[in-house]
Amino acid sequence: MPQQGTAYLVPFGTAGMVSHPNRWRAKAGEILIGENVVVENDLINKEPAATYYDPQGIDSLPLQVAWTPTTAGAPSIIAMVFVDALPTSQYFGTRLLTGIAGTVTSPWVSAPFASIVAVGCLHAVRISALTGGATSITDSRGNTYTLLTEVTQASGLHGQIWGAVITQQIQSGDTVTITFSPGTANVNIISTSTSDVKVPLTVRENESASSTGSTTSSISGMSQSYPLIGIALAASSSSTVTPDYTSTFRWTNRATVNSGAHRLAALTSNVWWASAHIAAQIEWVPDDTSAISGSTTVVAGSNIITTQVNTVNAFRPGDIIIVGGESQVVKDFPSSTQISTVTPFATNQTVASVTRRAGPVLITVANIEQFSPAGGYILKEDPTRGALGAHGNLDAIWANYPLAMVRPGRFVVGGKEDASRLRKLFYLNGVDPVQVLPGDGQTAAPIAKPAADWGTTQDASKQPLNGIVHQDSLVIFGNLNDPHRIYWSTPADHEDFQTTAAPAVPYMSIRVASNIGRRLYGAAQYQGVLYLWKYPYGIFYVDDTPTDRLQWSYRTRSTALGCAPSPYAVLAVDDDVIFCDAEGHFHLLSAVASLGGTRDSDITRALGLHTWTQQNVNIGTLNTLVSVYDTATKTAWFGLRSASASAQTPADNDLVIRWDFSLVPQGGPMRMTTARMWVPNAFCLKHRDFTGRQAVVIGEYGNAWFVEPQTYGRRTDRDFVANADTPRGVATRISLPELDYGDAQPPNRAVRKSFRALEMIAQATENTNHPVAMTINVDGVYRQTLRYPQGPNRRRLQPLQCGDGYSLSGDITTDGSVVGDVPLIGLVVYYAPTGTDQSRKS
Repeated sequence: MPQQGTAYLVPFGTAGMVSHPNRWRAKAGEILIGENVVVENDLINKEPAATYYDPQGIDSLPLQVAWTPTTAGAPSIIAMVFVDALPTSQYFGTRLLTGIAGTVTSPWVSAPFASIVAVGCLHAVRISALTGGATSITDSRGNTYTLLTEVTQASGLHGQIWGAVITQQIQSGDTVTITFSPGTANVNIISTSTSDVKVPLTVRENESASSTGSTTSSISGMSQSYPLIGIALAASSSSTVTPDYTSTFRWTNRATVNSGAHRLAALTSNVWWASAHIAAQIEWVPDDTSAISGSTTVVAGSNIITTQVNTVNAFRPGDIIIVGGESQVVKDFPSSTQISTVTPFATNQTVASVTRRAGPVLITVANIEQFSPAGGYILKEDPTRGALGAHGNLDAIWANYPLAMVRPGRFVVGGKEDASRLRKLFYLNGVDPVQVLPGDGQTAAPIAKPAADWGTTQDASKQPLNGIVHQDSLVIFGNLNDPHRIYWSTPADHEDFQTTAAPAVPYMSIRVASNIGRRLYGAAQYQGVLYLWKYPYGIFYVDDTPTDRLQWSYRTRSTALGCAPSPYAVLAVDDDVIFCDAEGHFHLLSAVASLGGTRDSDITRALGLHTWTQQNVNIGTLNTLVSVYDTATKTAWFGLRSASASAQTPADNDLVIRWDFSLVPQGGPMRMTTARMWVPNAFCLKHRDFTGRQAVVIGEYGNAWFVEPQTYGRRTDRDFVANADTPRGVATRISLPELDYGDAQPPNRAVRKSFRALEMIAQATENTNHPVAMTINVDGVYRQTLRYPQGPNRRRLQPLQCGDGYSLSGDITTDGSVVGDVPLIGLVVYYAPTGTDQSRKS
């Protein structure tokens, strides 16, 4: 169509989310909402792509049923399925509970139902038989039943779970008809009803097992999607045994029948959320070195090392192997006497020994509910062979005894006080004694010499929650019994908070303004100075200019501003510190006036996002806030809990707020966008390809997702039923403010305009079937929806039929049905002024 009218350009990427209380201040390029999008390339991309890290994960879906009395000669079976559910799902009890001894007449018709099964409920039918089984199920209303899983023991004991999402309500008095295979005999049947499963019915996991005896049966599954509903059965060929649920985790709804000459137990879970929650993660580079004896040969131009079995066993992927002075990164182990490296060797070498330098591993703290109340564990990964650090077994090594189930926790890297000492990883959570993982060790232990105030036992009133290394000492703070004090280790030993006698440089502590604020939570170094933050107010810095450390003291930066009650509320960036205050507003330390207020530093209010924050951020749960700074994209990530988060997941975050600093060095603005597709319980940075650029790792429930730089619009999960990866698209939303084009020509504000056409301009697209929709509002009233199917043309022009008015606004959305990105450069709106007194046309 011809492009008639004046062109008004709306460039994307020049600004992030900005919400002016006075809409006349809105400018082209600003967006009101940027959900599941980023602006790191100075345009609008979809959410960065990420793939699960651990092919298995830490979390599990366990089922264990024991039989009483234990009967060695009575075969038994166990089976379960998990399906997608809504948070509102409820268990409504049994509907069928019956057994048939002897041969079953087929088709078999149940007794009339005594109560209804409502539309949207999952009617799950469990059938066990000593011989044979069912081939189909129908009911009086014609609902469709599908075989979800089955298991058969060698003796013939057979179990099945059938299910139907009810589309026609089963009424009181209706029946179920089951068709059995010929010869089916001795059958038990139990059905149950559960509401609010997702449609279409999606099975996330199914597992089964059989045994020659009736003892204890256990199975376990995995999932990366929640919430779920679990449906299970356990059967024994003996009719006299009874199920023992003593060690059965979460399967709270149970029924049993033995009329069919054997015993069937039916189990149903309530809404099943993840039972493992990551509390903290870090890429730990211990840098331990060791010599390993054994003849080793390398050839120039080859990445294969020929060596001895003991040498191969000493390495893991990511380690550095030094052969005759040449260093290479270990990739894989083609055989028991071969090591492959990431890049080829440059020289020919045959040596009697090699040197190992320990490479990076992810250290995770996970709260695992099955072991509650003491279910927090420090876990060390084993990187996957050949994966170049993109995958690993997160819980390959359990490095400590159970800790308290709290989150978030905080890792601090210290140690290596001199050449003879190892690097050390310290872990603080405010409840347990400070944990220390030395070097590449496999066991964490409490700190050797804790301060007297902390004690040596688990105690939420005494243990510290954060720390930082400054002036060669480990500085720790946050213990509730003295919440205003910072403790300095001896410079010679970061585990020593006790020694004061000469000639050692002593341990010391400093009380920081006990009349201001409630508790120290945050710390960061800014321009070489150590700053400290308190909740809810108080910012201080340490005056460490005297040569005698015992003369060091603190100075006050602000008494009107502090941080949120999380050790991650304060985040150092390239040349500043961004921090979240007690109201969910974000600030820059460089803009905090000494002893002054908050207005200059409050970037949330400066961008007009204070109302958005009030409506979208759960201020009462800022204690779960986590953060990380991506140095490659100059973006600060904050994970926190939204105001709309499910009440059934009170400890999990569901909102990401990003602050992009990449334009700031050029005098440009900070740009904020959000994401709602993650469970950001922990953040850390990890190197791609072991030594490449760092990217963000998002720790969720029992797994983590590793961001793939410069790739967008995809989240890759694992399908444990199909045993395959499942890429998922990303739904996005971009809301444009009301634009009256006065920023381009001020007289436009008072003039009605006829809106002629709208052109959407993309950089490129990864998929020609990617649907993009834009709703059009004129003067705040919905008028039209435009659809822009992607294709080889990066510019798409659509006519507008929305009438005239003063301002145009709208939402640009993608539904996530297609994997990939739609990088948007901007819009061009074609309009013509119509005058100040023109009536609206429709």
